[in-house]
Amino acid sequence: VVFLVGFLGCLGGIKQWKWALGMYIFFLVIIFLGEFSGGIMAAVYKSKVTDELGTTLKKSIAEYKNSSIIEDAWDAVQKTIHCCGVTSYKDYKDYAHFNATVSVPESCCRGKYVDCYTEASNNATKSYKSLNTEGCLNSLQDQLKSNLSIIIGVAIGIAMIQLLGILLACKSCRSSDVDNMV
Repeated sequence: VVFLVGFLGCLGGIKQWKWALGMYIFFLVIIFLGEFSGGIMAAVYKSKVTDELGTTLKKSIAEYKNSSIIEDAWDAVQKTIHCCGVTSYKDYKDYAHFNATVSVPESCCRGKYVDCYTEASNNATKSYKSLNTEGCLNSLQDQLKSNLSIIIGVAIGIAMIQLLGILLACKSCRSSDVDNMV
């Protein structure tokens, strides 16, 4: 889709075909409105999005050992942001592939795996030195909040570039001497 829209813009600009520029403008406006609407919907339904994300993440934990893609994704997230499970390391206790000896994946551990597994199995432990106890959902939300100004800035920058593209295409379409409606 992006290639096709870009091709229409280039073709319309080079050949000065108003119909191609018109299609380019139309698709850019549709894409811009879709992005704008998506941003508004995400802001309005933020709590529902968070709940749905939590539900989806919990379902994916159930598939942790059944899919190498899911396992690799969880391991990467847990190692990178130092978290474990969706809400806590206890999320793994409900699944058969984690037993009393190995109750969390290695990616939840900070230090020696043996110490980590002992801490995860022992609910009475108060200080966790080898186990990441915070859930990934909270960690992801915290990172999103801390980077929100950057995300908003990038989104505004992209929107400005899209609007500039629309305005330049409109100007090119209007200033075209020949109306080639091929």
